[in-house]
Amino acid sequence: ALSVNNYAGAALSAKGVINNLKELSGIDLTGYIKTDDLKSFANTMNIDVSKLPSSVNQLEASVEGKGKINNLSFASNVKALGGSLDASGMVNNVLKTPEFSDLALRVIHPNANNAIKAVSPDFKASDALNQAVDFYAKINSSGKVYDLSGIKAKLGTSDFTGNLKVDMGNKITAVSGDINAGKIALDSLLGAKGASGSSSSSASSSGSSSSSSGKWSDKPINLSWMNSNNINVNLSAENLTYEKWNFSNPSTSLKISNGVMKVNDMKAGVFGGNATVNTTVNANPVSIDFSSNMNGIDIERLASALSNSNKLKAKGDVSFNVDVKGTGSSSRALVSNLNGTSKIDGKNISIQGFDLAKIAQGLNTEEKFASSLQSFASGALQGGETSFDTLVGSYAIQNGIVNISEMILDG
Repeated sequence: ALSVNNYAGAALSAKGVINNLKELSGIDLTGYIKTDDLKSFANTMNIDVSKLPSSVNQLEASVEGKGKINNLSFASNVKALGGSLDASGMVNNVLKTPEFSDLALRVIHPNANNAIKAVSPDFKASDALNQAVDFYAKINSSGKVYDLSGIKAKLGTSDFTGNLKVDMGNKITAVSGDINAGKIALDSLLGAKGASGSSSSSASSSGSSSSSSGKWSDKPINLSWMNSNNINVNLSAENLTYEKWNFSNPSTSLKISNGVMKVNDMKAGVFGGNATVNTTVNANPVSIDFSSNMNGIDIERLASALSNSNKLKAKGDVSFNVDVKGTGSSSRALVSNLNGTSKIDGKNISIQGFDLAKIAQGLNTEEKFASSLQSFASGALQGGETSFDTLVGSYAIQNGIVNISEMILDG
């Protein structure tokens, strides 16, 4: 065993045996290094570190190898740039051009943006990646084609598993495969701010509501990566959440080509009913075309999600359809430029908290106005329930503002 506390500014240790020095077989070695000045140590040892990220200076690493030089199993751990990298597998031709197989890789970092920029300095950061990442996969390669199996990843509070094939043999990287997720927190992945106040549209006295509340970011949306990747992945999840919206068991295909992302016919359960969603996103200029058809959904849960309020108490199922388009360089600009239509249609609706019959009775009574008003306040607006045979509503969405153009309750 060999241990050096300070050699060229580094702490080093090594131990193990090589049973056959001539054939370099029977290897069982472990090594360790810790340095605060990697470049200085590399220069002293005449080691080429030019392919490492230039920002790497502090480093702590351990490695163990067993077998023979042309067929060596290894396991390593590297801590640098605030994160850690674990790698294990088999390596051939160690002294010439190393070839890896059965590689298992795990990356942990408190900020996904910083982790990516460490290996790709030109990467433009995204709000969606300002959160912790934990990624594991088994990797096998053939040329510049990589098969990632047994993927286990966590980005913020969202979990993913699956298998991917990555072909980097051409100018445009091609990615295909299947990804399954647990709970996907969509607002976190989209980089929307955590709002301290109301985070959804709230009705105003003019019968309209604004979608551009303080939660939306003015930071430019960067989708340039869509221009350099072709993606064809099947996606499924247990839950897809956005604030009070909760889509259960969503499944769809995600396709990205030539800077255009398409999500076609995403099926999911929502508020006790079913939804079908279609979305097209363009990278340059950033734009979105979104449509959704929801059927058999609970009116009270829908109203709560739309208004971010639990004031409405109601029973009944409705259909709710949305078709919007928008363009904008930031989240705020995109939401503020949404235009389209929305419709709601339901039957056998019951609204709790007021009694329309008592209201009519109070207004038609021959009692004095003051007595009538007191009766109205104590009875019609406290408890009670009013049922309607049908509900029909239509809304125009202009520049991110929802305008109630029609709302008919009949019954």
